[in-house]
Amino acid sequence: IKFEDKLYLFARYINLLYSINLVDGKVTFIGKLPQKQLCEEKLINTIICWNEKLYLIPLKEKNIWTYSLNNGILEKIELKKKDKNLYFYGKPLQMENMLYLISGVDNTILLFNMENDNYEWREVGGKQNCYTEIEYDGNNFWLISGDNSPIVKWNGKDCFREYKFNKNDILEDTNYKKNIKREDTISKKKILKDSKYIFFKKINEEYFYQCFDGRIYYINAR
Repeated sequence: IKFEDKLYLFARYINLLYSINLVDGKVTFIGKLPQKQLCEEKLINTIICWNEKLYLIPLKEKNIWTYSLNNGILEKIELKKKDKNLYFYGKPLQMENMLYLISGVDNTILLFNMENDNYEWREVGGKQNCYTEIEYDGNNFWLISGDNSPIVKWNGKDCFREYKFNKNDILEDTNYKKNIKREDTISKKKILKDSKYIFFKKINEEYFYQCFDGRIYYINAR
């Protein structure tokens, strides 16, 4: 993440936070997460900056860590969960000061407020669901899985709807068995690829979703 003239990064295969000065190229090693071995892998998913503070968003780590860009203090925010089963998969969704983190092991969503560091857990969809992506279309959230689990439309509160697929929902076009190229078309509609392996796109009231195996589904969500 870039802040002023520095780029802040957390190593993927080592427990280390560091920065790169974009002016002179100097690399500064800030430190590692306390009580963790230096060689531990995949602790942090990504870094988000808010109010001159870095939020280290976990992947396998059980806490959110913050790093103050003013005083250099690294602090832990413990994430308490009943079953203690934590693994955050996919990119977190940021909406101003709110973060939405999806669990890759169950149907829970972590809502985290960066203004006061308060958080809450929400269960969304069936107990058997687990999610790999979360998107927002301006009205509703969409919780997406990379397998044959339903796609879930969620209003952000207590209302959700599951969309289960059948063979009629699959767009049988051999041109789309691999990664979708930017500005390719499906059913005469333009689709923009949101990520390397998966996309979810709303066009008017029609939705298109690509699984990790290349299948593309069409959803009429009216």
